[in-house]
Amino acid sequence: MNLPKISIITPSYNQGQYLEQTILSVIGQMYPNLEYIIMDGGSTDNSVEIIKKYEKHITYWVSKKDKGQADAINRGFERATGDILAWLNSDDYYLPGTLLKIASLLQGRITDPVLVHGGCIHTHEGKLDVFARNDTNVREKLTYSDPFVQPTTFWTRGLWEKTGPLNKSMHYVFDWDWYLRAKQYAKFIRSEDYFCIYRKHDEHKSGTGGVIRTNEINGLIKEYCDPEWYSIYLSINNRDKIISKIHWLKILKVPFLRFVLFPHLYSKFSKHKLDLFLNV
Repeated sequence: MNLPKISIITPSYNQGQYLEQTILSVIGQMYPNLEYIIMDGGSTDNSVEIIKKYEKHITYWVSKKDKGQADAINRGFERATGDILAWLNSDDYYLPGTLLKIASLLQGRITDPVLVHGGCIHTHEGKLDVFARNDTNVREKLTYSDPFVQPTTFWTRGLWEKTGPLNKSMHYVFDWDWYLRAKQYAKFIRSEDYFCIYRKHDEHKSGTGGVIRTNEINGLIKEYCDPEWYSIYLSINNRDKIISKIHWLKILKVPFLRFVLFPHLYSKFSKHKLDLFLNV
């Protein structure tokens, strides 16, 4: 069987403590038609030394200053020639057999605009905090939140060409922005398989974004999402607080208690939307 070419881009900057595991998780797939590209942003730690250690397995790599993570990924995809595309950040890593599973799911569909997503194991460095996630109903959830764990997603070149590159003016939610744009073209395929380990740590980008990240989320919700959700988001002023309240709505099965404890949130939702939000 002729396996489709898979192009994986790894953007990296000063994450030498994790980078080797990321690289090994890609080349260790032993996928016979792999194109692996590493875009390093001019790291000053041991990242370049690690990349050179494995460069015979790497199709292309560079280490120089870029305009941010989205810019690095876009430039990687400009070089990519694969039928199937994905990026893997330098603090995450694939589970064994992932690329063969992806090839099987997309075999014969590589010219169509298709995105595959699967499960992920979340870990938190130095903490006993491990859980699994594999979301359903992602098309509807994209209106309200980002249900994708980015390294579990793979898509066809046809989808990338229709959707266009990542928005390099964004630093934190460019993946969600891209999924929202891709939604208008893509067929989403959910796999029951688990594809990756998503690692949180003290320097984890999403956890250190502060006001800049919050402003990017606000702008994205206002541009793409349901006006009702945006109104609720603004009134509570914190998406995590909304999710926390929804968590309690899940636990409180009695409608009266839900209404008494969370009247503002509960009264805002139609039953259909409440059912969707309870699955966020």
